[in-house]
Amino acid sequence: MLSNPSDLARRAVVSLASMLCGIGLAVGPWPVARPVVAAPDDEFDTAPLRTIPEVLALPVEQFERQRPVVVRGVVTLLQPLVIQNGDDAIYVDHTQLHVDRGQHWRDILDSLPLALGAEVEVTGVVDPGGYAPWVIMHSIKRLGEQPLPEPVSLDIAQLFAGEGMGRRIRASGVVQAVLEHPKRWSLAFESASRRFNVTIAKAVMPELPAGLVDADVEVVGVGKTFRNTRGEFVAPGLYLASGDDLRVTREPSQGPFELPLTPLGSIARYRPKPLGGHRVRTSGVVSFVSQGTLFLQDGIGGVQVDLAPHEEATMAFEPGDRIEVAGFPDMTTGIGAVTWAVARRLSRGEPPPPLRVQPGHILRVNDAHSQEGSVARPGSYDGCLVRCRGKLEAINAGSGGTLLTLTEDGTAFTARLADSDRDERVPFVLRSELEITGIVQAERRPPADLDSLRGSTRLAQVGLLVRDPSDIRVVRLPPWWTPGRLAAAAGVLGILAAASAVWVTFLRREVARQTARAIAEESARQQAALDYDITLRERNKLAGNLHDTALQTVTGIAFQLKVCEAKERDRVTNPGPSAGDDDVGRHLGVARKMVEHAADQLRGTVWSLRSLPNEGRTFSDALHELVGRLGAGHDARVQLVFDPHADAIPAYVAGNLILVVQEAVHNALHHASPRRIDVTVESDSAGGVSIEVRDDGTGFEVGTQAGPRHGHFGLAGMRERVERLGGWFEIDSTPGEGTRVRGGVPAGLATPAAGVHVYE
Repeated sequence: MLSNPSDLARRAVVSLASMLCGIGLAVGPWPVARPVVAAPDDEFDTAPLRTIPEVLALPVEQFERQRPVVVRGVVTLLQPLVIQNGDDAIYVDHTQLHVDRGQHWRDILDSLPLALGAEVEVTGVVDPGGYAPWVIMHSIKRLGEQPLPEPVSLDIAQLFAGEGMGRRIRASGVVQAVLEHPKRWSLAFESASRRFNVTIAKAVMPELPAGLVDADVEVVGVGKTFRNTRGEFVAPGLYLASGDDLRVTREPSQGPFELPLTPLGSIARYRPKPLGGHRVRTSGVVSFVSQGTLFLQDGIGGVQVDLAPHEEATMAFEPGDRIEVAGFPDMTTGIGAVTWAVARRLSRGEPPPPLRVQPGHILRVNDAHSQEGSVARPGSYDGCLVRCRGKLEAINAGSGGTLLTLTEDGTAFTARLADSDRDERVPFVLRSELEITGIVQAERRPPADLDSLRGSTRLAQVGLLVRDPSDIRVVRLPPWWTPGRLAAAAGVLGILAAASAVWVTFLRREVARQTARAIAEESARQQAALDYDITLRERNKLAGNLHDTALQTVTGIAFQLKVCEAKERDRVTNPGPSAGDDDVGRHLGVARKMVEHAADQLRGTVWSLRSLPNEGRTFSDALHELVGRLGAGHDARVQLVFDPHADAIPAYVAGNLILVVQEAVHNALHHASPRRIDVTVESDSAGGVSIEVRDDGTGFEVGTQAGPRHGHFGLAGMRERVERLGGWFEIDSTPGEGTRVRGGVPAGLATPAAGVHVYE
């Protein structure tokens, strides 16, 4: 089949390398280029294909490999060039013929001369073509003359299956239309109820016989194919090579408007003798006119009529006109229509009123009758003017006009404004309820969905062809709260909720931070007050100790020294032997003893200010020394029971517990007049330590003892030391039965808690 110019340009680029390296053969007396052939990669490609069947038998994947060919055949068509050998034929692209400078390929072909029946040898390469492979010719040589191959009468089913490409084929049928183009004639040809195209170049037949339309003819042509851009077969066609290949076997028996009148709803219905591709005549009222297409209606029956070329220009029809049409029945859309029609006006009148019916009802009625295999009553409404309502769901603008998508009671349907401008904005609001007047154009399911029992097609969707935007009326605007606005409001609320959540989280964190800060400040103030009270208590205690011990002793020493000084003055004033020397010595001895006693008292006071006597001493050693010092000089017996495992506790814990024990023993000695004080230190299996100081003294009633408000910090200080270590502290006492002070620190205190003072 002849390619269009873009195909030829593409193939020229693809085959450029082959053109440069092809072998030039002599074409009569005219010289042609003979470039050197490059060696191909595959040795199999070096040998040219010698017959047309070899070329046609190539796998599709080898079409692009530019295989070299040298084939012979008889010319059966000149434009485009086709050669046939036996039952096999192939198309030849001669536009890339190798020529010398200053020559043109047309000159070479014209000077051969190349005519139908010429036997030629063509050299070139294989090209994929549009559907089947063809040959890009590099050179051609005329060998002689041969009779044209006899045409074959292919079965029409074979023709529509893609067979017969390039072969001479004989076909009989009815000419339904004649289309004129600048360089060719095109016939709409129906054979065995299948319509295809027959092309005749004007160079072959400048004028066609009169009265071809609706005539029975026999044609002999070369098979061609129509294909899509994927190289797939779509439809067949024929090229006529000469005027003798067209023969009228029966002229039309009647004029178009002399045919029997067929009711509008019966143009494709059963008849005892089928029309065999010939015309049918019918009439109706025009309901819509658009670019060579009419819609006729008669009651609830409607038909689409496509006018023959230029027929629409002969008479301007308007809605309401009653007309007659003569054309050919067409079932390509799945519903009876008339194509290649001629028409004439009978009278003028009012347009038919639209029928009120909903698309959902049309679908349900036709679906039920399709299942039964019966004729639907009242029908499918195809081609009828109807009026219905629906909710607008989408608006899409395309090359075919503006398409509206609507829904009604769960059924979707479409409405297309046929003549609307793509740039024209349709003034409809989504979700509006519309009332639409238009021509029904039902879409049917593909053949794969044919009912296997009843043989009936089923409607897939109902569409409306709207004549004018005025045929669309807004019945009800959508509520203000559309899904879009609801989504926007929900989005705003979501953003506000998220912002609120973030703000609340921030406030909570800020409140927690400020609370923690306030607690820390209050704790710091309380701790400062407690530290001040403890410091004041310790200073008062130290002052009391110094007053009762060192200060009184120093005062006594000063008195003894003053007596010694007086004795010395008497001895100087009254020299001579006297007993005063003995008194001076005695007073000095007393002063010396008082100095030693004061040193011991100061040493004890200093030791009591420390948690451990010196660095490197164990908890048990410090407690034994503390108990020994506290018990010296008192009638009470102080006894220590110590668990050796308690030595493993950290030093700061041991230091605080020593101070607690010291305070408890000191209070018992000075306030309870005990006979016995027992100090017990134990360690549990987890590593925790507990202490107990028990005496048999006077005791007291718990809760009545003096506290920090009265200047006594002993019990409060002990509790504070233990609890700040994360431990527990308790006091049990009964008047006349003694007192028990207990406390403990749990295991795992490798470091002090925040704010804990380490007493070392």
